[in-house]
Amino acid sequence: MTTLPKEICQCTALIELNLNDNEISFLPDNLGDLELLRKLYVHKNHLKTLPDSIGNLVSLIELDVGGNDLAELNVNIFGCSDLRYLDARNNNIPNISGEAIKGLSRLTCLNFGGNTLTELPEEMSQLVNLKELLLYENKFAYFPRVLTNLWNLEILDLNNNEIKEVPMQIAAMLSLKNLSLAANSIRNIPKELSVMTHLQQLNLQENPLVSALQAVFQYNENWKVIEAVFMVLSYGNASKGAKEFLEELEQLKEQFRKQKENEENL
Repeated sequence: MTTLPKEICQCTALIELNLNDNEISFLPDNLGDLELLRKLYVHKNHLKTLPDSIGNLVSLIELDVGGNDLAELNVNIFGCSDLRYLDARNNNIPNISGEAIKGLSRLTCLNFGGNTLTELPEEMSQLVNLKELLLYENKFAYFPRVLTNLWNLEILDLNNNEIKEVPMQIAAMLSLKNLSLAANSIRNIPKELSVMTHLQQLNLQENPLVSALQAVFQYNENWKVIEAVFMVLSYGNASKGAKEFLEELEQLKEQFRKQKENEENL
């Protein structure tokens, strides 16, 4: 299908519309007439823009416009204030409009992976209910500081960017459980990461990490994090210091196991 018949938008009782995997290049202007629509999926089409009437979809809770040719997110999307899930991955979006995002405070999952983002608007801090944020395969040279204000965020994926360092303010992300920073340019990570005992998975694969890793984990009792480092750090890409640190961690890990066995036998 290459076009969506305007007549479909006259079905005002429609609550879900799935247009995935077509060749649609635009959505009709009267899309906004579907005021009861709760789920709209337009993944893998040829959309370059979204109609201004997108903001009239006041009942929308899920929107998937990933895999298109979008260069921006229509600012009128702020009208979809009930939105919980927004997938805009694999487009050509270089920036996110603060005006567009500020009204989406009920979002719990946001995916902008596979775009060309270099920074995030300050309005991102208003996404107080966000739990999962995917920003992999973009152009971030720095860890976006605004993310440290997302206190309820549990999953953050910044794989395959150009990030050089992680700010110490990351320790403020008290709900973070899964942090992915693989395939960046990170050489040092702050010691504040060691106090994030709630962190369960940490992906640092394919970074030029140095022995500063030891300062981060030396006094960290969160062995889930330490084991995660074993699983995801690539020996082939780690620096000499990181390799030495991993060898030391293996010894610590064995000592920890023996200690636990002794405690259980008492």
